[in-house]
Amino acid sequence: MTLSSSTRERLLDAAEEIFAREGYRAASLRAITTRAVVNLAAVNYHFGSKPELLEAVFTRRLQAMNRARVHGLALVLESARAAGRPPKARKLIEAFVEATLEHARSGPGERNFMALVLRSLSDTDHTVKRAFEDFMKPTFDALRAAMAEALPALAANELWWRLQFALGAMIRMHHLALAAESGGNNPSQPAVAEAIRLLTDFVHAGLSAPPAARSGHAASAQGEPS
Repeated sequence: MTLSSSTRERLLDAAEEIFAREGYRAASLRAITTRAVVNLAAVNYHFGSKPELLEAVFTRRLQAMNRARVHGLALVLESARAAGRPPKARKLIEAFVEATLEHARSGPGERNFMALVLRSLSDTDHTVKRAFEDFMKPTFDALRAAMAEALPALAANELWWRLQFALGAMIRMHHLALAAESGGNNPSQPAVAEAIRLLTDFVHAGLSAPPAARSGHAASAQGEPS
């Protein structure tokens, strides 16, 4: 963060850092404005409230990334449909992962944001969960719809669960790639490139495994959590 940045950007950088380190509920607006070197009224002027500041933090990182993810999925689907065949699950995974990592390296502060994302996955605060899920739901729905075309043998509820596990692995890979960068490694070096390949192999194997055999009672008892 530099004082040459705009007040709004400094507030976003500071909020991202402090929300990630302390959690949304524990983070105070005074701590954020002190870190941003602005007065307390600047939050209300630029964002209106603490929840709206949190939403803006998610918007800044996720909006462009999610557009790129959905666009990558759409290109794979269009190519498959033009060829008159189902899309390949591996191609969909590659498009999703490449879009994620490309935007992960698009600017400073991403490591703080990934720490915030990891917190958001387990945060019991309704404000955080709602803000994160609102941003992720359209992208997750696009991924699920694309994978349903690629893997029609999977029941909808089983595909939902497998995608949850796959996204967990992707988030972990994202975090490790950023950690490698901060340690002075180039993300194009073989170690990270190999990790991306291994991630793709792992996710593809999990998603493409034969449908689980289960009793009628077990099948009816499973579904998407509310």
